[in-house]
Amino acid sequence: MKVLHVVEASEAGVARHLIDLCTGLVQHGVEVHLVYSPVRMDALMQRGLERLQQLGVRPYALPMRRAPHWSDLRAMARLHAYIQQQGPFDVIHAHSSKAGGITRLLALLSRSVRQTPLVYTPHAFVTLAQWMGWKRRVYGAVERLLAPFTTRLIAVSEVEREEALRLGYPPAKLVKIYHGIHPLNPPAGCRSVRRRWGVPDSGLVIGFLGRLDHQKNPFLLLRAFAKALEALPHSTTLVLAGSGPLAEPLQRTLHSWGLQDRVFLPGFMKAEEALCGFDLFVISSDYEVGPYVLLEAMAVGLPVVTTRVGMAPEILQDGVNGFVVPCNDEETLADRMVRLATDPNLRRHMGKRAKETVRQFSVDRMVAQTLQLYEQIQSPSG
Repeated sequence: MKVLHVVEASEAGVARHLIDLCTGLVQHGVEVHLVYSPVRMDALMQRGLERLQQLGVRPYALPMRRAPHWSDLRAMARLHAYIQQQGPFDVIHAHSSKAGGITRLLALLSRSVRQTPLVYTPHAFVTLAQWMGWKRRVYGAVERLLAPFTTRLIAVSEVEREEALRLGYPPAKLVKIYHGIHPLNPPAGCRSVRRRWGVPDSGLVIGFLGRLDHQKNPFLLLRAFAKALEALPHSTTLVLAGSGPLAEPLQRTLHSWGLQDRVFLPGFMKAEEALCGFDLFVISSDYEVGPYVLLEAMAVGLPVVTTRVGMAPEILQDGVNGFVVPCNDEETLADRMVRLATDPNLRRHMGKRAKETVRQFSVDRMVAQTLQLYEQIQSPSG
């Protein structure tokens, strides 16, 4: 089998998903080509590309911008030329909105491309961002236009599947395949990580790990923490690990609220390093589809408090293996953090149940289900 992957969002969770998927497909004997954009490629994708090349994946750099731009026409032309030169492909798999849009527009315009089964993984529809106003309607119209040129859409959670249905994708075209993770190996010296944060050995850390932007809504977590301070143990620290456009506004708010001794922003950290220093984990996002960090926190046995986003309601039973709270509800978020912070037995019980739950979410399963989909859509009845 010969598969072409196309991606513009060469960073963060999309990059990780792509690296794991391409690696697994090669190990199953698939010839993998990868058209990627270097414009906003991060270090994770850079390292992953080097490993993928060693495995035999054929990468091709094609600059693409995140927002609509006249250069998209040039990108389409170059992508079409690549498909004609390197094809035919058995499957073309586009990831995220920009690559998904360009590839499916190409299918609309080119009969040869249209004849190839085309898989689309949105990795979170832009239309899930309620605050985008008229842009949300425009992106929704584009998705409706391109839906007929999508052989299958892979949703990574029920939330994403429901959004696809709202956007006009027929149920028969939708497949749900959850993300998978590799077993985590926390580094030695977790205590040294906590000491860097200024946390004593007897202290308790409430942790956040992710991009500091509006989607992740770290200010909700900060407000909930401030509300809960009187009920939290005195040595409790909130650590917001990550980088992004809200890092400086958060830092300024800490000082204006007098929380600089109780909240720490260490910047970007690898998941293994940050998670091993946390005692409980919080997700405060406005929307998600399948956050890797939720699975990772559960995999290392951390009790989780999360807003009702992405796959959280599907894999967490509220009060059993985690707490699921409404979005933008700082009162409930504060209450659940206090309950976990003040009850070590509850933390241990929930962490253990979370670790048991997440064992089924493996990379091998994700790759196998994706490969099965590829095989299915190539058959006459697919």
